[in-house]
Amino acid sequence: MTGRAITIARLLLAGRFFAAAIAVVCLPAMALATPRCGPPPPRDAGWFYLAIPGASPHAGAARDALRAILESFDGSLLRDPRCLRVVVNDTGALQSSAQKLSRHALPERTVGFHNAKLGADSTVFVTPTAQIPLAVVMIHEVLHALSHRYTAEARKHRLNSMIEGATQYITRSLAVSSLGHARAEVRSGYDSYVAFFEVLLRRLGKDGPALLADTYLVEGYDAFERRVDAQLDVSLRSAAQALERGDLVGACQRIGAPAPR
Repeated sequence: MTGRAITIARLLLAGRFFAAAIAVVCLPAMALATPRCGPPPPRDAGWFYLAIPGASPHAGAARDALRAILESFDGSLLRDPRCLRVVVNDTGALQSSAQKLSRHALPERTVGFHNAKLGADSTVFVTPTAQIPLAVVMIHEVLHALSHRYTAEARKHRLNSMIEGATQYITRSLAVSSLGHARAEVRSGYDSYVAFFEVLLRRLGKDGPALLADTYLVEGYDAFERRVDAQLDVSLRSAAQALERGDLVGACQRIGAPAPR
């Protein structure tokens, strides 16, 4: 475990966060200080800094998302999330932004995205919907912005399931434990990936939460794979490749566990 991970105030366990002995009741120091984020956005700019939402109608969601992340990971983050730019778009504008940055259209039901390319690496794009609380969408996209190394290494192996599975697993855990949402409110198109991570974390036992936090936020995907393989004597790469093919049962079998019912 890295020194930074020791300071995590809440750890992942069985798909949820629980307050560790080192947890604090009040917001972490990072959350209490007003950050210096650069020039303020122009009026009607359509974006705000995550920690300085101003009079935006989405200010409550931004505060909830930031609080959930800092209460859980303050001291473990290589990057300060408070000055990330949050762009709130309608669905059409979200698609347009994605095509400008990646030249690819988003899947039809996408409600947010983050692009690590220079110029957008400090920005998350979200859109409000009736189906998913906006704070939950913000958490998911901010986590992407905090895990560039993990994402880059998993993408190198063409393992999108490991990127979105880990991100949505953590997102759901935070939404349930920190924001009080029911699990049913945090469903997504990544449910099979999340199910795999639930199985994997149960196999890893009490050390699993810190292992995931260490590697997702700091050490990267390759370290995650090495550490899982060593602890469980399995091939996580083989399991992840099965999950990429849509074979949840086969993926779970490759880590020595039955698939969830």
